Amino acid sequence: MRVFNKFGVCLLVAGLASAANADIIIDGQTLPIEDIDTYQVQVNAQGQYTIIIETTDGWTLEESNVVPDPDPITLSLSANPSSVNVGESVEFTWSSTNAETCTTSGGNAAWAALDAGLSGSANITMTLNPSSFQMTCSATGLNSVSRSRNITVIDPNGGGPTNCPSPEVNSGEVITWADFWGGQAFPDQDTIEKSQRIDRNDYVAIEFNTGNFNGIGRFKTIQVSSGVRNVALAACPGMFTEDVPAACFQEQSNGQGLLWSTDGTYECNLNPNQTYYLNMTYVDVEDVTSGGSLCSRTSCRFNLNSAVVPQ
Repeated sequence: MRVFNKFGVCLLVAGLASAANADIIIDGQTLPIEDIDTYQVQVNAQGQYTIIIETTDGWTLEESNVVPDPDPITLSLSANPSSVNVGESVEFTWSSTNAETCTTSGGNAAWAALDAGLSGSANITMTLNPSSFQMTCSATGLNSVSRSRNITVIDPNGGGPTNCPSPEVNSGEVITWADFWGGQAFPDQDTIEKSQRIDRNDYVAIEFNTGNFNGIGRFKTIQVSSGVRNVALAACPGMFTEDVPAACFQEQSNGQGLLWSTDGTYECNLNPNQTYYLNMTYVDVEDVTSGGSLCSRTSCRFNLNSAVVPQ
């Protein structure tokens, strides 16, 4: 297993820590957790993994058990536009090299039934709440390649929240589920964990629509910087107490996870086809007027894990 630094020099990994808040040892030298800016763990459809670490001084470290192909498959997939009303169409265009077959999955029935070919284009009429539109190209003896595009389909008779109160913390950022998880449609995600940094008195809200998902999920934050995290599922961004059921709020230290459902299993139960926000902050929302924070630095960082719980 090998990593590469920013100068392209190949380094042998002596050991890679399994704990999210532990140091990393490379060739007997320790890379402190404080020097790590972000890290991601990516797993492809074949179960092969890649760990990508970026340090505060510009190094990029990568460890992977994927053996590169001498002539790898390439695939590009685009969608225009990325946001339409229900019943309107989106033009998908794709091209590949070194592939023998390309297949479609996810999306809606028209996309899943498409006879893709190795390159081409297709206009697909949008139904409400489609899943991520995915394409996979394969060839004998080569690693297959997948690309996906997430399309926002708007119901003119519905939509997101209205008349939301002011957020309970000073300021924040709203990120769509697709933007945060690399184009995936809820509840899918493109990595096991993803790093997120928040200024000490701010919040971040991840917007998603439950669509037709029926089951159980869990959101868990994993400590990197000091301080516990406040996590809430709410109908409005930046809300942690007002109109938030007690079961949908959790003050998380490591090992804790907020369980939710759309099938009535848990008290934190979300309605189908409704927009929600996963709100996260280090601000002590039990006394929001004090401006106090559970983050001990100018900004703090944690890793978010999202999982669907098998039933």
